[in-house]
Amino acid sequence: MKMEIAVDFFGSKAELARAIGVKPVTVVSWGDVVPYLRRGQVRAAMKEHAGEFDELEALHRVRGNIEREAARKLKAVDRMISFIKEGQENE
Repeated sequence: MKMEIAVDFFGSKAELARAIGVKPVTVVSWGDVVPYLRRGQVRAAMKEHAGEFDELEALHRVRGNIEREAARKLKAVDRMISFIKEGQENE
């Protein structure tokens, strides 16, 4: 589980820490990913907030899909720009 999802869900790292009963410094030390042994605690705390987790995770999936599609399209545009520039230089 990405930290971004958990932090967005609870609003802050401090609130996430409070929800699972650890000190905020513990959560800060995790980096970008919730440690495997803590994921169950985080999911259980999220489930206490009834259904919000599923909606948030779905939104993150949609966001990821949009970001991947945008990156793909930007690469295509960059290739077209390079192609046009090469054609102009050869004229």
